[in-house]
Amino acid sequence: MILMTRATKAPTEVRTNSVASLRASYGLSRSAFRRILGVSARAMCELERDRLAISATLARRFGDAQRLFDVLVSLMEREDIRAWLRAPSSYMDGDAPLELLERDEIDRVWHLVYALSSGEPRG
Repeated sequence: MILMTRATKAPTEVRTNSVASLRASYGLSRSAFRRILGVSARAMCELERDRLAISATLARRFGDAQRLFDVLVSLMEREDIRAWLRAPSSYMDGDAPLELLERDEIDRVWHLVYALSSGEPRG
């Protein structure tokens, strides 16, 4: 299924193997990845089995996750991303990036990524 994303206005294709492979390639649990996508545990299982209709919101959040992980892998080792997602940041008032993503506050995560890439304090 191909849907338009809000941020880029370009088609984002979300397929079962895309969801499972992106999740696996960064060592994320289903629980963590479902939080990023904003879906329930059951919906995550259905999504990976290609039994869930893809909404525009889900397609956007998946595209956001893809872009975020593409940038993060240029800033840190792939195996460190999982820990980074869970680590609270004083830069984000004690919230962890995963918590921000769960609340669909991707812009705040991008501010943190900018700070990380520009050498600002990480704590």
